[in-house]
Amino acid sequence: MSPDNGKIPALWQEFNNKVPVNYPQGERVYGVYFDYESDHTGKFTVLAGFDGYELDPKMGKALFWQKVL
Repeated sequence: MSPDNGKIPALWQEFNNKVPVNYPQGERVYGVYFDYESDHTGKFTVLAGFDGYELDPKMGKALFWQKVL
């Protein structure tokens, strides 16, 4: 499987476009993959979050992002 065709690289690109993670200041991103339908070819759920300190007030006090692929 080519990384260019996979779902996971596009997922993380979407996360990076939507979430203001300050990587140069050491903020980290975490991902949890669960609810696997079968093997690596089946559907699964991803829960992503980060330990950022400067969230836009409109986003609330905590941020997580979940997507079923």
